[in-house]
Amino acid sequence: VNAPAVFLMYMARVASLVTWLGLVYLAIRIIPQKKWAIVGLGTIPMILAQAGSPGVDAMSIGLGILFISLVLKYRTLVKVATRQFVLLFIVACLIALTKQTTILVVAFALLLVPTRIATTRLRGILKIGSLIAVPLILLIGWMAVIKLSNLSIENVVEGQNTTAQVLNIIQHP
Repeated sequence: VNAPAVFLMYMARVASLVTWLGLVYLAIRIIPQKKWAIVGLGTIPMILAQAGSPGVDAMSIGLGILFISLVLKYRTLVKVATRQFVLLFIVACLIALTKQTTILVVAFALLLVPTRIATTRLRGILKIGSLIAVPLILLIGWMAVIKLSNLSIENVVEGQNTTAQVLNIIQHP
């Protein structure tokens, strides 16, 4: 695209905001109760600022809210269909690919009732375990790919070693 940089930046902001709005709208539509809680969560000023910024934050926040809504919806169902579980699984994997810290949202899967997901309690527990383990493995694999591809921040910002900075912070709080 042969457009000015300012125009491209604003288009990125608009695309980020529209994506976030779509995900939050879906979350509001899906959650069975307390829809206003999601509206309140979505209108926190810092979240709105992140939603309109050109970055991964809008996607990770929106997917996190959508995941929580899906889990709360599936808790109310008598039986969770395979299609519904696959949707939850896909959202969990997408969360793992957006931002490392958002992976903590996947722990909400522990709220699911195992016997509503599968025919036996053991299969349900295994499904919930896989819903948590596979995105974690995906996250670890993605981090390994980034580390091996030499795209880490140390190679982007010359003269800075973020690994050494983090170790220094940990060792000297």
